[in-house]
Amino acid sequence: MLYDRAAGRVTPVVPGRRGLLSTWTAGPAGGPAQAVHLRAYLVADLIRRLAERHQLVVTAWQSAPGDAAGHLGTDLAALNVHPSQTADDPPGPLDLVITRPGPEPAVGPVVSGAPARWVYTAPVLRADGGAARATGTETTETPSTGTPATGTPATGTDTTATATGTPASETEAPLSETGPVTAVLGGRGLDPLALRLALLQQHYREPAAPGWDTLAAADQLLRRWREQVADWARSPSKPMGQQYTGDIAAALDGDLDVPAALRWLAKLAADHEVPPGSKFETFAYQDQVLGLDLARDIGR
Repeated sequence: MLYDRAAGRVTPVVPGRRGLLSTWTAGPAGGPAQAVHLRAYLVADLIRRLAERHQLVVTAWQSAPGDAAGHLGTDLAALNVHPSQTADDPPGPLDLVITRPGPEPAVGPVVSGAPARWVYTAPVLRADGGAARATGTETTETPSTGTPATGTPATGTDTTATATGTPASETEAPLSETGPVTAVLGGRGLDPLALRLALLQQHYREPAAPGWDTLAAADQLLRRWREQVADWARSPSKPMGQQYTGDIAAALDGDLDVPAALRWLAKLAADHEVPPGSKFETFAYQDQVLGLDLARDIGR
């Protein structure tokens, strides 16, 4: 289920070919890829992972990155985004086109003429509420249609930057830095996947504003979950809890509501009635879609 802008509601995704899903992601037209562009690739990666969980064979394409090639490859790899085939005019029909809001990309006839579902990701904003401008000519725009789904951070601490009243430390973010975004994060001692988690904490149809405070909070949550998963791995394995697994599946299948899935994981982590082995299996299984390397610290 994904939001259909043409229909104005969430509707099922029905591949044109049984058992196959073909996607194409529109990236930057030029200049380095920054968080403003990376979100579309992240959403495409989530769709791919979830589709494969549903036993679909996914063929993923992305537009040629041009001048952004070096930065883009570095950032996508650091963010655990599966590599896609590159083509501005991919062969065969497409099922989904993932892009930022604004004018539809000027692409080849296969894309522009295909009856594909267009999936629009909300803009990435500066933490002070302004649009994040990428190096080059592209600027984010506010989504023109669609009702955003609700979503809050997975912890009790508010890690979402707001457009007004934002602390000064939040107004500085890696959106306008030069060089790979993930290298800028590493320079501040943050795990690059903190950016992935920070973006996942906002629904893909809601604007995101990952300032430094938000990224630091995401980094702390990431480290805490990895420590817990490593600790739970020492206990005997237990089946995943059906209630939590069902709730998380419903969230992911319901318009890719990753923030709700993260909240369920946070609730599971704090549930003293669930055996550690069950928590481990659930976190490890859900991380196949989330892509946060939650089992990284096992055995350390």
